[in-house]
Amino acid sequence: MFAFIMMSMMTISLGAATTTSYHEALELPSLDFQNQFNIKILQIALPHHEIKSLKKEKRLIPRSLLVTLESLEDTLSKDKEIPPLKELVKATELAGDLHFQSFINELIEGSYEASSIREYLGWYVKLTLTHLKGESSQLKEKTQQFYQKILGENYDIQLRDSYGHSPSFFLIDQKTKQPFAILKQSNPEFYSSFKQHLPNMPLSAPVWEHELIGFEQDQLFGFNHTPTTLAVRFQNQDNEIVNGIIQEFIHSSKAGVDFYDPEGADLLKAIPKIHVHALALSGFFKGISAGHMSNYILQLQENSVKAIVEVDLEEILLPYNRLSELSDSLALGITESLILCRMWILGLPQSDQPFDRAALILMSHPSFLSLIQHYHTSAREYSRIDEESWQAQYKRVKLMQEACKDALGEQDISFTPRDLYFLLFGGKHLWKMAQEKQYPSILAFNHLISDPYQHILKDFAHPDSIPSFNQLEEPLETTQESIDLLNFYRKMSNLEAKSF
Repeated sequence: MFAFIMMSMMTISLGAATTTSYHEALELPSLDFQNQFNIKILQIALPHHEIKSLKKEKRLIPRSLLVTLESLEDTLSKDKEIPPLKELVKATELAGDLHFQSFINELIEGSYEASSIREYLGWYVKLTLTHLKGESSQLKEKTQQFYQKILGENYDIQLRDSYGHSPSFFLIDQKTKQPFAILKQSNPEFYSSFKQHLPNMPLSAPVWEHELIGFEQDQLFGFNHTPTTLAVRFQNQDNEIVNGIIQEFIHSSKAGVDFYDPEGADLLKAIPKIHVHALALSGFFKGISAGHMSNYILQLQENSVKAIVEVDLEEILLPYNRLSELSDSLALGITESLILCRMWILGLPQSDQPFDRAALILMSHPSFLSLIQHYHTSAREYSRIDEESWQAQYKRVKLMQEACKDALGEQDISFTPRDLYFLLFGGKHLWKMAQEKQYPSILAFNHLISDPYQHILKDFAHPDSIPSFNQLEEPLETTQESIDLLNFYRKMSNLEAKSF
């Protein structure tokens, strides 16, 4: 049982001040909160809600635009009805913001569903406000509320049954008997799936810092796909002082791997295209190296997928976009068969559908590159992310913008998330091999393209050695699990489920 009492000297600015690094925050005097299970919270570090170099920059900001955007942000966050879009057009005309005006006009003329309009509008508003104000008010509010809940609640702790290579625990509210957060130990402290292939791969930042900065970027740049995340130093059940994260628990949800059955396939194929495309763009932006199905949570509502959430960002901000940029000696001669960005979401059929024009306009936001530059300048002061990662992210975002602007020039847009992935990271030749061998798309992107653990990596260097995929007719075993898996892949390949 936890019985936390707020210390009189503790303030909410712990770790949130723009001059405090994550690591300095975790070295502040101990909070000294403990429980009878021997787990003891020592320090907590919050993500940074301000972009210091941008806040220092003196700029003329149209007051009418700022008021309109802040009002919209409040409306969307409280799930209230948004004003008529034509009224927003008038507001953008008064502010002289031509890009915002063209974006709103597209939402009016493009026949978008109401839910899509809200999602696109929310993303645009968050991104623009971060650039105008040099901070995210919602990021600050989320982290402060979560921080106070962790310090002020009475809760029990329970070891999770399955937690991969990092021990983790549920924090369970004593009143509701429901988990509200997950405490996860960073074990090991420094980790990369691709280190075995790239021994010189830089690993200056620990995995907990990647997770914290992943949430920070998610909010500052308007993606909103990552649960509220704080860094923490704590004494674990073995009396060891360790680092990790505390992350908001997502209710009414399942991990991606829990969808391996025919019904799961139907749910995945019915996810709105905007959710899939927005998540793909979020993954490209963050440079996700471990984007397999186990690292995503799908939130359910009335037998449909309400949202897809990134819950494990230990391996983001990859230091190289393409290994062809490196010498053969560093890449050990496997540059053709190793792609660093792995994203299962690209295996969904929605990823093979063209981007909405609204998404392309959003990604062409005139402030995007300036914002990422200012963010990197500030983040270099408080994080240990390697310089190679910052440079790779900037190059990635710049290429994303250029590609989206080019696609906007098409009368009939054909540019898809898969096209953008291959442009950014390569791997199209591996995708073609997987198609020739009749691998289901979701299997190819989740297990074959950019999976450092698969023996198929070396086989891709010799395509003749890859066996044809013939498991769509007979299950490997007669167990229900094997039959469900077979029918999952059949339905994902637009085939009917089979009975055995």
